[in-house]
Amino acid sequence: MTQEQLRMQMLAGIITEGQYKEKMDENEEEKTYFPKGEFKSTENFEDFLKEIDAMPKESVKQIMGKHHYIPTPGTYQQQAKNYDNDIKLYMEDNIGKTDLYQLEEYWKFYISDEYRKK
Repeated sequence: MTQEQLRMQMLAGIITEGQYKEKMDENEEEKTYFPKGEFKSTENFEDFLKEIDAMPKESVKQIMGKHHYIPTPGTYQQQAKNYDNDIKLYMEDNIGKTDLYQLEEYWKFYISDEYRKK
Protein backbone atom coordinates (compact mmCIF):
# COMPACT_ATOMS: atom_id res chain seq x y z
CA MET A 1 0.00 0.00 0.00
CA THR A 2 1.33 3.42 -0.90
CA GLN A 3 2.00 6.22 1.53
CA GLU A 4 -0.87 8.21 0.05
CA GLN A 5 -3.31 5.30 0.43
CA LEU A 6 -2.31 4.87 4.06
CA ARG A 7 -2.68 8.59 4.66
CA MET A 8 -6.17 8.56 3.15
CA GLN A 9 -7.15 5.62 5.38
CA MET A 10 -5.93 7.50 8.42
CA LEU A 11 -7.81 10.67 7.42
CA ALA A 12 -10.96 8.63 6.81
CA GLY A 13 -10.67 7.09 10.26
CA ILE A 14 -10.11 3.56 8.94
CA ILE A 15 -6.74 3.32 10.70
CA THR A 16 -5.37 5.23 13.67
CA GLU A 17 -2.41 7.59 13.54
CA GLY A 18 -0.41 4.96 15.43
CA GLN A 19 -1.26 2.31 12.85
CA TYR A 20 -0.34 4.75 10.08
CA LYS A 21 3.08 5.40 11.64
CA GLU A 22 3.62 1.66 12.16
CA LYS A 23 2.83 0.91 8.51
CA MET A 24 5.11 3.72 7.37
CA ASP A 25 7.93 2.28 9.49
CA GLU A 26 7.34 -1.16 7.96
CA ASN A 27 7.44 0.32 4.46
CA GLU A 28 10.69 2.10 5.29
CA GLU A 29 12.22 -1.15 6.62
CA GLU A 30 11.27 -3.03 3.47
CA LYS A 31 13.21 -0.52 1.40
CA THR A 32 16.38 -1.43 3.30
CA TYR A 33 15.99 -5.21 3.01
CA PHE A 34 17.74 -5.77 -0.26
CA PRO A 35 19.79 -2.86 -1.45
CA LYS A 36 21.76 -3.97 -4.49
CA GLY A 37 25.48 -4.25 -4.18
CA GLU A 38 25.60 -4.66 -0.43
CA PHE A 39 26.63 -8.31 -0.45
CA LYS A 40 29.57 -9.25 -2.64
CA SER A 41 28.91 -12.98 -2.87
CA THR A 42 26.33 -13.16 -5.62
CA GLU A 43 27.63 -16.24 -7.43
CA ASN A 44 28.26 -18.75 -4.63
CA PHE A 45 26.14 -19.48 -1.55
CA GLU A 46 29.09 -20.79 0.48
CA ASP A 47 30.97 -17.54 -0.14
CA PHE A 48 27.86 -15.65 0.99
CA LEU A 49 27.84 -17.63 4.25
CA LYS A 50 31.50 -16.81 4.84
CA GLU A 51 30.83 -13.17 4.07
CA ILE A 52 27.93 -12.73 6.47
CA ASP A 53 29.64 -14.75 9.20
CA ALA A 54 32.63 -12.40 9.05
CA MET A 55 30.55 -9.20 8.96
CA PRO A 56 29.41 -7.29 12.06
CA LYS A 57 25.93 -8.51 13.02
CA GLU A 58 24.43 -5.01 12.82
CA SER A 59 25.66 -4.59 9.24
CA VAL A 60 24.05 -7.87 8.19
CA LYS A 61 20.83 -6.99 10.01
CA GLN A 62 20.72 -3.57 8.35
CA ILE A 63 21.06 -5.09 4.88
CA MET A 64 18.72 -8.03 5.38
CA GLY A 65 16.16 -6.31 7.59
CA LYS A 66 14.95 -7.61 10.91
CA HIS A 67 12.39 -9.97 9.36
CA HIS A 68 14.98 -11.89 7.33
CA TYR A 69 17.99 -11.59 9.61
CA ILE A 70 19.37 -14.84 11.03
CA PRO A 71 22.34 -14.43 13.35
CA THR A 72 25.46 -16.41 12.56
CA PRO A 73 28.11 -17.33 15.14
CA GLY A 74 30.86 -15.21 13.59
CA THR A 75 33.61 -17.71 14.37
CA TYR A 76 34.05 -19.61 11.10
CA GLN A 77 37.52 -18.19 10.44
CA GLN A 78 38.76 -19.61 13.75
CA GLN A 79 36.90 -22.94 13.47
CA ALA A 80 37.13 -23.70 9.74
CA LYS A 81 39.71 -26.46 10.18
CA ASN A 82 37.47 -28.19 12.75
CA TYR A 83 34.85 -28.45 10.00
CA ASP A 84 37.22 -29.44 7.17
CA ASN A 85 36.71 -25.94 5.76
CA ASP A 86 33.04 -26.75 5.10
CA ILE A 87 31.03 -23.60 5.83
CA LYS A 88 27.68 -25.35 5.33
CA LEU A 89 28.57 -28.01 7.90
CA TYR A 90 29.74 -25.32 10.30
CA MET A 91 26.52 -23.34 9.86
CA GLU A 92 24.30 -26.39 10.14
CA ASP A 93 26.05 -27.33 13.37
CA ASN A 94 25.78 -23.81 14.80
CA ILE A 95 22.48 -22.39 13.55
CA GLY A 96 20.58 -25.54 12.55
CA LYS A 97 19.22 -26.94 9.29
CA THR A 98 16.10 -24.76 9.26
CA ASP A 99 17.96 -21.45 9.59
CA LEU A 100 20.57 -22.59 7.07
CA TYR A 101 17.79 -23.43 4.61
CA GLN A 102 16.20 -20.00 5.19
CA LEU A 103 19.52 -18.28 4.55
CA GLU A 104 19.95 -20.22 1.33
CA GLU A 105 16.44 -19.33 0.18
CA TYR A 106 17.08 -15.67 1.02
CA TRP A 107 20.34 -15.78 -0.94
CA LYS A 108 18.74 -17.51 -3.94
CA PHE A 109 15.85 -15.10 -4.07
CA TYR A 110 17.48 -11.76 -3.25
CA ILE A 111 21.25 -11.96 -3.65
CA SER A 112 22.23 -14.50 -6.31
CA ASP A 113 23.06 -13.32 -9.80
CA GLU A 114 20.40 -15.70 -11.09
CA TYR A 115 17.72 -13.67 -9.29
CA ARG A 116 19.12 -10.32 -10.39
CA LYS A 117 18.94 -11.40 -14.04
CA LYS A 118 15.15 -11.82 -13.81
